[in-house]
Formats: sequence, structure tokens, C-alpha cells
Amino acid sequence: MEHSGLATLSIKQPAAALILYRGKDVENRSQSKFKGGGQEFNSQSHWVLIQTGQLRQTPEPTLSVAQLKAASTVTQFMDTAAAMAGLDQTTGSIVGAMLVSEQRPANQPCESVWASDNEVNILIEKTIAFTCPQKCKGALCLFPIRWENLNKTIQQELQEVKERFIMRPLSTKKAKAGIGRLVGDNTFKLGPYCFVTCRDDVVEGGSRHTTNEYSNKGCTNSET
Repeated sequence: MEHSGLATLSIKQPAAALILYRGKDVENRSQSKFKGGGQEFNSQSHWVLIQTGQLRQTPEPTLSVAQLKAASTVTQFMDTAAAMAGLDQTTGSIVGAMLVSEQRPANQPCESVWASDNEVNILIEKTIAFTCPQKCKGALCLFPIRWENLNKTIQQELQEVKERFIMRPLSTKKAKAGIGRLVGDNTFKLGPYCFVTCRDDVVEGGSRHTTNEYSNKGCTNSET
């Protein structure tokens, strides 16, 4: 993992909470988020980190009767408010990980009650909800997070699956934060529209490490 980071996908709340705690097994997107339209999953499933955006979905989703039934693994939920009550809906943080089995094109049907028509469906096998989410700014593109920049609790919770993550390249040695190509003072280019600015943050225990602030220009995307 020296020159690569764990692939991370930004998902707005409350969709992220539904994935981690209510059995939402499809993440819907307007366009592909993985190489080759999802060819990375042809041979096996892979894990991806979940980062939550600062902003929530607008409008807030209303769960269908079928979705409420699917979410009711222990308690029968009568409405969306009941299904979401008490769930951790932390924003602007790395909150969990999901095991992705397939990215299905918009022109192929998906039987899940969580799938949206005419959108790319990211199929999810299982998830890990982190007990100690870590603050992190995201990006509209799939972006890398260094293993060593994750807090110790998250590292422990991922220990058994870390070798099954999709990896994305970090920086050359010339890049201060290890991500992309230098295009300005402490700013590196991830891709055509994705940039990262590096700074030092104070983290738990008073230690300091480099974190990454991502910005995006010209990207369009929907998260449902």
C-alpha cells in the first residue's frame, strides 16, 4: 500500500446510514464510479471506504413500503422517520466500508427494492460500520485514503479485509501528501476535475498528521 490508497466513495446522508444500518444493498449513481464500467469486480468482490458528504440529500428520501419492509430486520418500521430514528448519520467523515460485488449498467435491470431505474447500480454484499468515524473531506470522484492515515480503531476493524480493497494510486514522491500531480502550492491533481490540498491537522491524542482536503471542478453527479 506504499504508493496507493484505499478507494473511497462519498455518499450523502441518509443514504450512507441506510447502507450501513438498514440493509440498503444498492448505491445509485448517474455515471460509473469504477474502472472499465465496473470490470474491477469481474473476478471477485472488493471493499470500498464510505465517506459522507457535509451536505445531506435534498430532498430527504421517503422510503417505499417495500424498502421499509426490507429495512425491518428486527423491528417493523411504519414510516421513514421510524426507520431512521437513532441511526448514526455523521457527515463529513469516513464512517464505514462496503463490499461491492458489481456495478450494473443503467440499461440492465436490478431487482433490489433499493435500485433506481435508469441509473448505474452499485451492488453491495456486506458492510462494516465504524465505531469511531474519522473526519475527512471527500470528492465527487473515487479517491484514495492512505492506510496509515486511518485512525487505529478503523484499522483494527478493517484488519481482516484490508487486502481486498480496491486501491487507487497516490502521489509520486514529489507530492507532499502523496496524491496526484503538483499543480500549485500544496495542491495536487487527482484527475481531470479533482484536486486535493494538503494541510496538517491535530488528531486524537495530540499527534499530528497530514490530511487531505478535496475539491472538484466541473463534475456532475447524483447520490441516491
